[in-house]
Amino acid sequence: MRVRFSAAILLLVGTGMGIPSSHAAGAKRAAVPAGWSPSQLITPAELVKEMTRSRPHRPVIICVGFMALYRGAHIRGALYEGAASEPSGVTRLRAWARSLPKATPVVIYCGCCPFSECPNVRPAFAVLRNEGMTHVRVLYLERGLTKDWVEKGYPSRREGTSPTDTQPGLPLSTRPSTR
Repeated sequence: MRVRFSAAILLLVGTGMGIPSSHAAGAKRAAVPAGWSPSQLITPAELVKEMTRSRPHRPVIICVGFMALYRGAHIRGALYEGAASEPSGVTRLRAWARSLPKATPVVIYCGCCPFSECPNVRPAFAVLRNEGMTHVRVLYLERGLTKDWVEKGYPSRREGTSPTDTQPGLPLSTRPSTR
């Protein structure tokens, strides 16, 4: 019995069955930056896939960077709650988190600079986790929003444009971008 069970596990692992495609043998995934676990991060390609899910399963996307970055370009459907490196941004983010069910799937991002130098994602992640949010992930933008999202043609929006100006067809987040 033990041999059969082990053989079945080897067969599943060897074929990549039962393992998410991004983690199957041979799949390329960026190295995990120091201080983060794989479960805390999501890649741009993975987020684009999740943006097409039905509303209860689609994550709420929050820009935790600077307003100038958000106005210049942001992920389509993303909300803005303030820069998490500033006290006012932390206050707004905390109030926003308190208004939601704790199991709401949330993806935060900044993209102001290379991920390893970002002053906003770690404080935002800590605030949301401290508020009891249980499904928070950080969008891993290794080089920044422009290089890792906008230039790759992923759904983005510039302030003052209609939601359909770029990448029509993908649904928006649970609340329109008004800030």
